[in-house]
Amino acid sequence: MALVFWGCTMTTKMKYSRLFTGVVMAMLLLVPASASAVAVCSLCIVEVQSQGINSAAEDYIVVANNTSVPYDTTGVALKYYTAAGNNTTSRNIALSGSLPARSSMVFVSAGLATANPTARQFPSGLALYDAGGSLELVTGSTIMDRVSWGVVTDPLRSATPGPVHSKGASLTRKHSALGFLDSDNSSADFEAVWHACSGLSINEIQPFAVGLEGEDILPGLELVKYSNAVLDIDCPILINGVKYFVAAGDLQATPSIIIINNVLDNLGDVLDLSLLVDAPNTVQLISGSFYGDLALPITSTLTLQPVLSDGQTYAFFVSSWKPTYSPTLGSSNKLSTVLVLPTDPPPTVPPDACTDVKLNEMLPNPTGDDTGNEWIELIGLTDKPSFLGDCGVQVITPTTTTTYAFGPDQFIDANGLDSFTEFSDGVSMRTLTLRNSDTNTISFGRIENDQFVPIQTVQYKDAPEGQSWARFSDGWKWVANPTKNLSNTTQTTEDEDPSPTEFPAPPPPVSPPPTVLPASPISIVELLPNPASPQTDEADEYLELFNPTNVAVDLTGYKVQTGYTYSYSVTLQNQTIPANGYLVIKSGNTSLSLANAGGQAHLLDPAGNIISTTDVYTDAPEGQAWALVDDVWKWTGSPTVGATNIYSDPVLTAVTTKASKATKATKAVKAVSTKKPATAGNVSEQNGRELPNEPAPLHFGVLAGVGALAVGYAVYEYRKDLANRIYQFRRYRKARRATRSQSTGR
Repeated sequence: MALVFWGCTMTTKMKYSRLFTGVVMAMLLLVPASASAVAVCSLCIVEVQSQGINSAAEDYIVVANNTSVPYDTTGVALKYYTAAGNNTTSRNIALSGSLPARSSMVFVSAGLATANPTARQFPSGLALYDAGGSLELVTGSTIMDRVSWGVVTDPLRSATPGPVHSKGASLTRKHSALGFLDSDNSSADFEAVWHACSGLSINEIQPFAVGLEGEDILPGLELVKYSNAVLDIDCPILINGVKYFVAAGDLQATPSIIIINNVLDNLGDVLDLSLLVDAPNTVQLISGSFYGDLALPITSTLTLQPVLSDGQTYAFFVSSWKPTYSPTLGSSNKLSTVLVLPTDPPPTVPPDACTDVKLNEMLPNPTGDDTGNEWIELIGLTDKPSFLGDCGVQVITPTTTTTYAFGPDQFIDANGLDSFTEFSDGVSMRTLTLRNSDTNTISFGRIENDQFVPIQTVQYKDAPEGQSWARFSDGWKWVANPTKNLSNTTQTTEDEDPSPTEFPAPPPPVSPPPTVLPASPISIVELLPNPASPQTDEADEYLELFNPTNVAVDLTGYKVQTGYTYSYSVTLQNQTIPANGYLVIKSGNTSLSLANAGGQAHLLDPAGNIISTTDVYTDAPEGQAWALVDDVWKWTGSPTVGATNIYSDPVLTAVTTKASKATKATKAVKAVSTKKPATAGNVSEQNGRELPNEPAPLHFGVLAGVGALAVGYAVYEYRKDLANRIYQFRRYRKARRATRSQSTGR
């Protein structure tokens, strides 16, 4: 039994419920009965919750005495009817005792009993249906009050049902200065209203007041605000068993992640946040009913923070709380299981061979067919060979950006010139493609952690057919007669471009990468880059998103990007991820494409901010998923589409590395076998069993011809490598002769 308010607005009632006194009631009692023609009730139902935040067993009913004198409730009962009007008498709720003036009594289902030990409990088996139902307050055969909500099909109770309510809200009776309204019309008398703390969750706990280096820091709690957050009502919070309040003013801060350093007590005084350092802390957001003073936990269990080591906070990661050595109050949580102390900055890395090479000439528009005939020429600037294993070339056109990598054994001779039409990174061959029209940018540089870093950048515009773009001491010029692998000559054309054509690193400014924001709860939790047969890349690759919140999220405008350079992109439209649920994006019905030879993925919100990023993966094993398990990305042999990730040791078999994305779209059609089944006349006997006849051996001349073709193709394919090896052999032989001559005196 508890006192309730009359005569206050809903917001004011919640903000000042802790300061309520009999003075307010006395003032209200002075209002004469004739002051308003509004009908009010005597003993009536004032609040109903048919679904809770954590479970279906969080129903409650509040009954209030709306008069100025005590009310004897003997013989009064609550009756619940389903939408169709069904009622089981044994599940009626009998009231008892005298209810003081202007006060209430509450009844709760099992899910709220622990948080409200003094409240009366529902009879076993009684549960209010979310989508529709009716409650009557009766004495004998007389109906004293009735409320219905949602879709009610019983003609006796379906005339004026009130609205249904969402999780985190309740169906609440309106009131005037005289008391609770009673027009016998549920839709007019009741409204669905959000509770305090709805749309909030605790995200990180920082109990320490002293940092690792002895500096003063403020103990704090980090709260996340979602789109449905109620921000104009003080939010009750339970800290180590004591009830405090987070001020509405603190909740109204602009960021979606806010830091709380102090709270209000029951009298409204401001207190420092009281968190224990050498003992566990329990923290829980506790909403409250509008009438009856019920505690409504935002989460089903207390957040139990264990004793932390110096430098740790306690933070929430996807599905569980963990200690971390990376405090991130105010930003995205980061898991660090080992304390890393600040160290001196790493030494400067000396320049590599990429700085000893320059772009010297290029042919974007050869006479005739362009494919396979375009080239770029590099020049070595030192008196020793320059190895290109860490270097690359990037081609930027108005519509595309392409990066070409060199193989680990490719090099340019000392002060030498070498041209390139194809590029081999040791895995695949790629043919150089240069654009003829518009302004195009060519850069030479190094590749660091799969990112291209330009050293020299050159631009050309509208390449003339058959002319090369060549480097001279006074700039780049079009040359009528290309000088491939030779020193550039000044046979220039009449139409020269006087504008600057070469730029130092970095290249012309590009748009900065999207800013990573910490607030969104949606995250990537699983990838399947390389489905096992009979599944295919084109139909069965998938990326899985997870929503850890209690509300569904509209993902329209969100974008998924994949690949080492995020060159593949999928923009979501009309997609909603359910509360505490998953959304699976498949290659079969979207443009999703996941690289088999390595990559990663990230998720962007509609503003272009990165909100979730996977770890980088290398060659994708066939049939295995790249999954976030216990906050660690790892390969698992048990993909779980639309379900909680699980880890199982992958079968130890050879990893099948399939073609890269560049070749998936142009796979050769496999030859279809024309072998016929063995017939009765096409078998031989061996050890009493019938076996297919052995095919006749191939003629020696056929084998010799095939071998000669294979050797010839290998010589052509690896001609550059053979030339490099011959050059090295000659240099080593010359050096050995010189050494032998010195030792023998010859």
